Amino acid sequence: MPHVHGGTIDTVKNIQAKRKVSTLANLLLYRAFRSGDKIALTYKANGQWEKITWSAFARLVENVTRHLLSKGVRPGDKVCILSENRYEWVVADLAIVSLGAISVPIYPTNTSTQANFIIDHSDAVLVFASDVSRIERIREIRAQKNQSELQWVSFDPFSDLDRGIVYYKDLEKPNAAATSLDYFDCVKNISSDDMATIIYTSGTTGNPKGVMLSHNNILSNCMGAESIVDVGVLDSTLSFLPLSHALERMAGLYTVILFGGKINFAQSIAKMADDLLETRPTLLVCVPRVLEKVYNKVSEKVGEKSRFIQFLFRYSITLSTKTRKNIFEKTLSMIFDRMFFVKVRQSLGQRLRYVICGGAALTPSIGQFFKAAGITVLEGYGLTETSPVVTVNRPEKNKIGTVGPALEHVNIKISEDGEILVKGPNVMLGYYKDEQATRDVFTEDGYFRTGDIGVIDEDGYLKITDRIKELIVTSGGKKIAPQPIENELISHAMIEQACLVGEGQKTIGVLIVPSFEFLEKRARKMGITATNKQELLAHPKTKELFEKVIERVNRNLSSYQQIKNFHLLVEPFSLERGEITPTLKTRRKVIRKHYQEEIRSLFEEMSA
Repeated sequence: MPHVHGGTIDTVKNIQAKRKVSTLANLLLYRAFRSGDKIALTYKANGQWEKITWSAFARLVENVTRHLLSKGVRPGDKVCILSENRYEWVVADLAIVSLGAISVPIYPTNTSTQANFIIDHSDAVLVFASDVSRIERIREIRAQKNQSELQWVSFDPFSDLDRGIVYYKDLEKPNAAATSLDYFDCVKNISSDDMATIIYTSGTTGNPKGVMLSHNNILSNCMGAESIVDVGVLDSTLSFLPLSHALERMAGLYTVILFGGKINFAQSIAKMADDLLETRPTLLVCVPRVLEKVYNKVSEKVGEKSRFIQFLFRYSITLSTKTRKNIFEKTLSMIFDRMFFVKVRQSLGQRLRYVICGGAALTPSIGQFFKAAGITVLEGYGLTETSPVVTVNRPEKNKIGTVGPALEHVNIKISEDGEILVKGPNVMLGYYKDEQATRDVFTEDGYFRTGDIGVIDEDGYLKITDRIKELIVTSGGKKIAPQPIENELISHAMIEQACLVGEGQKTIGVLIVPSFEFLEKRARKMGITATNKQELLAHPKTKELFEKVIERVNRNLSSYQQIKNFHLLVEPFSLERGEITPTLKTRRKVIRKHYQEEIRSLFEEMSA
């Protein structure tokens, strides 16, 4: 049971009697009242998985809320969170919104300069951060710019207590100076239309913009998503995507609170494989790159087998596309399952029921692979500005290669130039401190311009083709959507990253970052000797390997779309250099600028 005072519990009962959850603050109270001593959160500390019940979770949020009030944070104030995923992150987030303040998450992979931009632009009054070293780096930047000092809270302990930084654990303790009803008064006074958070976009085309989302924006998305899949209190998830990502926060946090599942916090991406085996989640929220890596590992192992085994592997995936199988085909499917797919399910914890995939397009062949493995991958589509989900596939009719139909109460249509337009309760309030940008992204009849190009099929399922600003226009006037081609390239185990180039050129080229772990294994088998990565990439046999991959991709492309040349890069596209966003999307303009010499020589070779 949540820690309550006086007659407040009656108010909570009335609010939740018919599951009328109207804000993120009473969402937690609703779940704590319903689930009490059931496990809400788990995290690993000192080699053991620690557990927090729903009632304890609610008490922690209540205590931290009261401490924030005592530090002068008031409804409407902005409070930033700069940290990797951990239980303290979600407690801080729920405490901020329970107070009526506005939570501003920052990607933990952001540089200190990028983080300070968000802190400054959002007018934050207090910042939660993972550790003191991160705080000090931002403090140095702020001091150089003569920016005002802020209140700081560190999740990790630190030795020097005279730095003017508060240790988070002190906020979890009851605040004796607080009045008994202040927390519940704050919760009661929040309106569903109040702003709950400002999420800064990745900024693929410039500085990030602050997307203002209300409690209702997010909750409408949670309820729409929850109604699609059969989930409940026996389900659990592994939280590993950054909670600063709108998809993980909505689907992996708030929606799980709504249906009462358990949230396990991954230790890190590096230890994710172990965490999957130990926590055995039934639900996973992820981006395509995670699924691609699983697929590539299986493909790599199969590639070491005989050609006959490789043929059986491909046939097993093809067979899974058949809706009706005869007895012989059913028997084959069972054999193939034991040969190829049992270990896939085991590596993911054995109990995985649904994978919600978004953030970028999933290559259809990879979606089909997971279907053959008996794992339901529901690909969806959305943007930060839409809280974030617009469409998602349905378990009963999962059309691989599409991103599904719209959520309930969300309307989508395609403009005359092919742009996807969205209207619904999930669409943002606007961009923070940027009225012009807000006006620019809405049509006269109130639809949000997504900037994405797509088509809607006869079943109402949406298929994304590309982003308007990403289209490559050749010198012959042909418009080429790079993302589907890049996705096909990186679905191969040998390619880690790819960026198509060719703006204003006669033909198309591509910059490729190889997967050196895979490439070095292949090189050893082929007898290629190289003392460093440069030598390996320059070897004629290495180039032949990549030529074969590109040749296979080109088979499914029109002549004007086909890749005519490529350049192999030693260094991966970098977040620090601004070449990718925190969500791993490529910043094409930045890449073209940084690699203009390589691109120039690539097209000169083609001309020659």
